[in-house]
Amino acid sequence: PAGSGLLGARASLEDIKLLPQRKALNAQLREETVAWLKARGFTCTVSQSNCFMIDVNQPAEQVIEKLAAQGVMIGRVWKSWPQWVRVTVGNKREMERFREVFAAQVQRSV
Repeated sequence: PAGSGLLGARASLEDIKLLPQRKALNAQLREETVAWLKARGFTCTVSQSNCFMIDVNQPAEQVIEKLAAQGVMIGRVWKSWPQWVRVTVGNKREMERFREVFAAQVQRSV
């Protein structure tokens, strides 16, 4: 219905604890995922935002395609970083699925 988005936005603004809680959860999920990747030998960028980059040591396009084939959509490729992929932090379930598919589809090559 018209206006329901506005009501939701107003309710969110009224809950001043919501934004800090969401930022904290986002940071926790990001750090857990980066630690998981590093434990598997991958290099990641340091991040304070809702995304980070992973050096996949292979053409990034191939990794993006492998994950997409499993229903996990990650970011685009930058010409200057052809072996890095961008990952936007999702919710807990989405990040669990990312790790599951990444582990199955991406082996660290040297």
